[in-house]
Formats: sequence, C-alpha cells, structure tokens
Amino acid sequence: MKLLDITTRFVGSDGSLYKALLELCELPKGHAGDECAPRLLNTKKTSGFLHNVGYITLDSAFSNDTMIEALSQLLESEGYQ
Repeated sequence: MKLLDITTRFVGSDGSLYKALLELCELPKGHAGDECAPRLLNTKKTSGFLHNVGYITLDSAFSNDTMIEALSQLLESEGYQ
C-alpha cells in the first residue's frame, strides 16, 4: 500500500510551534506527481490552509518535480496566481 501523508507546521498565537497530520491518503496508483497533486490541493482546501501555504517540503523522489508542476497547473486552472 502506497501512502501520502500531508502535514502542516505553524506557529500558534501563543508563539509555540505546532505540527499536525492533515490527511493520510492511500495512493492505489503509486506516488506519481499527477496522483499526489489533486490530493494535496483538496486537503489544503478542506483544511482551510490553502491561502496560508508558505512552503511545500518534499522528499527527494523524482516524482516531486511532476507533483509541483501538476499542482501549479491545477492552481492556475482554478484561477489562483
């Protein structure tokens, strides 16, 4: 079973650093970038973090380049700059 974990880190109003697991997605077709991007975008939308994303950190897998490209295309198609 292939999984994608989507996490967030943020500084709370008390100045403390927090981290949370937003979603753990099963990827039946594997970690291809075009499989991960829609799941990441949907999670960011439903969690309310879409407009607060400063950075996306990925491991060193080759598919990460294609995921960022696919995510960029999805955001542009939905009117985000």
